[in-house]
Amino acid sequence: MAKILLDAPIAAVAGSISKHQQVVYRMRNGRTHAYVVMHPNEQPPSETQKRNSSLFGEISKQVHAEMADPAKRTKWEKEFAAYTKKHNPSYKRSASSNDYLPYSSRRKSVIRTLYGYIFHTLHTQAKEQE
Repeated sequence: MAKILLDAPIAAVAGSISKHQQVVYRMRNGRTHAYVVMHPNEQPPSETQKRNSSLFGEISKQVHAEMADPAKRTKWEKEFAAYTKKHNPSYKRSASSNDYLPYSSRRKSVIRTLYGYIFHTLHTQAKEQE
């Protein structure tokens, strides 16, 4: 059976509904889905937002510098291996255990990458210093 794709009419319909809403079309699994998206805040960023943004940029640069240095990277990899061993649920319980905790949005997720671990550690240290 033939499939009819209405890409051209949908592209013509996309756009703003009102001052604060916009229709966005996305393709997922071969289907077109329409979403109504609110426009982001158009006010200038506050001082707190600017401070957080600059802190994020500084820590990101610091993480890249730490990962570029082989000695520091080795130190971080050892710490990350210990962190992963401590927080890996399969290490704590056998794979056949049925007493796994249900998902909770309040439970902190485990950091899965070295970059994420270094960033989280340095960010936490920077926040404590403030």
